[in-house]
Formats: sequence, C-alpha cells, structure tokens
Amino acid sequence: PADRVIVVAEAVDSEFDPPSAADGRALARARFGVPERYVLYVGQFDPRKNMRGLLRAFAAAADRDRDLRLVIVGELGKLSSHLREALENERAPRDRVIVTGFVDEPTLAALYAGAECLLHAAFLEGFGLTALEALAAGTAVVGYAGGAVAEVVGDAGLLVPTGEDDALANALGRFLDDEALRSGLRARARPRARVFSWDRAADETLAVYRSVAR
Repeated sequence: PADRVIVVAEAVDSEFDPPSAADGRALARARFGVPERYVLYVGQFDPRKNMRGLLRAFAAAADRDRDLRLVIVGELGKLSSHLREALENERAPRDRVIVTGFVDEPTLAALYAGAECLLHAAFLEGFGLTALEALAAGTAVVGYAGGAVAEVVGDAGLLVPTGEDDALANALGRFLDDEALRSGLRARARPRARVFSWDRAADETLAVYRSVAR
C-alpha cells in the first residue's frame, strides 16, 4: 500500500564541485577536442538507457547546428556493445559524437558545467542521479520524464513523455534555439539541486526509524 511506502531521496556527493561553465568548456576543449557547444550524456549503455533514441534526438538538433557536438561519458565495459550498435544504426553524424569513456569526478563535474544541457533519454530510472548532478553544476536537463526523473528535475528542465522520440528531438531543438528558455532553466538548476541533500536524507531516514519504533 502506498501509505506504507516512504521515499528518501539521494543527493549529490558533498565533494562534487563543478567549475564555472566557461572553465568546463575549456576543459572539454583541451581534453577531448570539444568545440564551444555540446550536449552531454552520462551513464551506462544498457537497453533501458535508449541510446538509439538519444542519438536520433541529437541528430535532429545537429542538422540545424553544425557546431553542436554530443559528448558521451560512461564506462566502456560489456554493455558498450549497445552504444556501438546504436552508433552504427542511427543516422547521427559520427564525427560529431565524442565518447570519452570513464572520467574522474573533477572532469565529470567540468563536463556537466560546460554542457548546454544533459540529454536524458532513458525509458526508466530509479532515481536519476545524473540529472541531479547536472542541476548541481547549473546545467538544465532535456529528456524523458520516466521513473523519478520528473521528481528530481522539477522546473529546471524540459521533459517530454517517455518514448516519444519526436517530442524529445523537438524539445532539444527548442531548448537550443531559445536563449531565454535556456537561461531560465539554468537559473533554476542549482536551487533545485539544493532541495536534495544528504543531511535531509539522514533526517528523513531517522524519522522513519522513529516512526517504526513507536
């Protein structure tokens, strides 16, 4: 029963320390050859992450912006075969997709900070930690509202119904084309991220134990 379920949300690591957006872009350019404008994906590559849908959305945006790049960050283990398959079968311009593999936390924080947005096409997420990390770096989220992502992102992103590829592509294009929209969402990103903290998680967990012990 729903009245017997209590959700205690995660938070971003207290040592997560993103630089400015300009410094993030500078690192992306120096380390990975990324031009000024890029959208970011961070995560694994199993089927529920929907790399094909993500690449289709990027391809539509890339058709309109020749300078745009997609930076993909994630451990290139056994599940990376799904990424390779998506890159081989979707029409995304391969020369504008940059796969970094695993990166350390300072590099990841910088990549978040420098990105135009985090592109999130997963069909299902238990929480959406990468979305929260993006917000903590001042970067908005464009993606599907599946799982808990909508609860995490709130009003700091542009979300569409899960599985609607055309809607995702249109949302990304709208975000990139509308400077006022981008600025507004970015301004909400860090305040939204601050709603989630480990202090709050600890307090809520303790409250659960106290309620059970009564």
